[in-house]
Amino acid sequence: MAAEHRSALSARAAGADSWCAGRAAEAAHAFFATLAQAAHGAAEGLEELAGRVEAAVGAYDAVEDAASPRS
Repeated sequence: MAAEHRSALSARAAGADSWCAGRAAEAAHAFFATLAQAAHGAAEGLEELAGRVEAAVGAYDAVEDAASPRS
């Protein structure tokens, strides 16, 4: 009976490596998917910020033009 338990335990232990590798691969995939999602969100935020800066520059130029003495 002890030999049967050792054999079953050995078989399960042999499968643990592949299970651990599979779980590690899943965790790495989830990490990089989250990182990609964050980068995409940051890119959208930067595009919005660029639009606001562009609008502010346009408004500044308009005020500067209006305040400049005309010849």
